[in-house]
Amino acid sequence: MKTEKKILFISHDASNTGAPKLLLALIKFIKLEHPEIQIHVLFLDGGVLLSEFGQYCECFLFNSLVKKDLVNRIKIKLGLLRFDIKESIVNTLIKNNYNVVYGNTILTSSFLLLFKKNNLKTVLHVHESKYLLTLRNSDETVKLDDIDHFIAVSDNVVDTLTMDHNVQEGKIEKIFPFVVDRVHPTIDKLMLKRSLGLENATIIGCVGYPSLIKGTDMLPQLCKNIVEKKPEFNFKILIIGGTRKNYFRIMAEMDSYKLGISDKLMFIENTKTPQDYYNIFDIFLSLSREESFSLATLNAAELEIPIVCFRDCGGPTEIVTEDAAFFADYLSIEDIVFNIDYILKNPEITKLKTSLAKIQVSNKFNALLSCQKLMEITLSDKI
Repeated sequence: MKTEKKILFISHDASNTGAPKLLLALIKFIKLEHPEIQIHVLFLDGGVLLSEFGQYCECFLFNSLVKKDLVNRIKIKLGLLRFDIKESIVNTLIKNNYNVVYGNTILTSSFLLLFKKNNLKTVLHVHESKYLLTLRNSDETVKLDDIDHFIAVSDNVVDTLTMDHNVQEGKIEKIFPFVVDRVHPTIDKLMLKRSLGLENATIIGCVGYPSLIKGTDMLPQLCKNIVEKKPEFNFKILIIGGTRKNYFRIMAEMDSYKLGISDKLMFIENTKTPQDYYNIFDIFLSLSREESFSLATLNAAELEIPIVCFRDCGGPTEIVTEDAAFFADYLSIEDIVFNIDYILKNPEITKLKTSLAKIQVSNKFNALLSCQKLMEITLSDKI
C-alpha cells in the first residue's frame, strides 16, 4: 500500500507580506493538485494569515510547542532561545514522519539543519538579499550547503549563495516570485487623495518596511533636494509600510523637521489594502540599496506606474530593463531628482516606458508556472 506524502513547511511568521503570501499560494496549489498530501506548517511567529493557512493545513505555532515554564517564557521574551529548545521541538515533529521539510526564508535555516541531522530531506526557499543573508546567517559554524536543495528568487540570490555561502550551484533552482491574487482598489482614487489632502499633488510612492536597506534614511535629503531645485513643485512622498514605532521612520521624520520639509513626507502604516495606494501613485520610487527581488516593483510595472530606482540594487533591475524604467546611479540623490523631473517633463516617453515594463513582466513572470515548479521541487524524490 502506497503511503501518503507528508510535508512540513516552516515559516518565520504568518504576516500579510511577500514570503508568507507566496507560501500560502503554494500550499493552496498543492492541495488543489494533490488533496491527499498531508501538509503541516510550523510558524516561528503568528500573524494575520494564520487562520487562512489553517483552512488548508495543520498549523503549529512555535510558542505553543515550547514547554510553558517561567524560564522558557523569559528566554523567548528576551530572544534568548537556546539550541536545546529548538532541538526538542524538532524531535517532537520528526515523529510525524515527513517526506520533506521546506523552510521559507533564511530565518528557518537553523531548524532545517536540525531536521537534516535526523536524515530528513530539506529545502530552503531563500528570499533575502546579500546583506540580509550575511546578517541573518552570520554564524560561521552554520553550513547552509548541508541543506539538500535551494530555491532562489533571483540571479542575485543565486550568486550570493554560491559565492558567499559555498552552496553548490547544482543544488539551486531559480524561481521568480509572483503577485498573489491581483486585487482591485477598495476606494475611489479621487476620494482617497482627498482624504489624504493630496488631490492636487504629484504622489511619489515608496513601498516596504522602513529600514537602512530600503534607503529610508535618504528620503529627507531627497525631499530637500527636490524643494531646492523645484520650489513650486507640489509633491508628496508616500511611504507604505511599517509602524509609528519604526526607528527609521522616527529618524526620517526628525530629519525632515530639521530640514523644514516635514510636509513633503507621509508615512502610511501597514495596511491590508496596499492596492488603494498604488492606485494613486504617479511615480513609484525605490531607494533600496539592495533587493533580492521586489514584488513592489513588479506591482508597479503591471500597473504601468513609472519606476525610478538605483542601478546595481539587485532585484528591480532583474524585473525591468533600463529602457522600461528610470535608473539612477547608485546612491545618487541628484540622479533620482533628475529622473523624477524627466518623467514630469516627458509624458510621452514615460508612457512608452511604462507600457514596455508591463509587457516585460507579463512575458517574464507567470504565477501558475512558478507554483508548478515549486510543487515539483517540494514533491520530488530526487532531492
